Amino acid sequence: MNELRERVWENVRTGSRPILASGMADFKPGNDCLVSDIFDRADKEMYENKQELKGMK
Repeated sequence: MNELRERVWENVRTGSRPILASGMADFKPGNDCLVSDIFDRADKEMYENKQELKGMK
């Protein structure tokens, strides 16, 4: 994930493509009862990354 984001940030800086937001979440035993719990965290992280990328333009 870090390598992907570094490449995307470099693309933003240089005006290259593609630009994409990403998010990832790990399973937390004892916390996660549903798969949707994990997807919700990953989705939240993706939207946070999207805002970061918009701020870099």
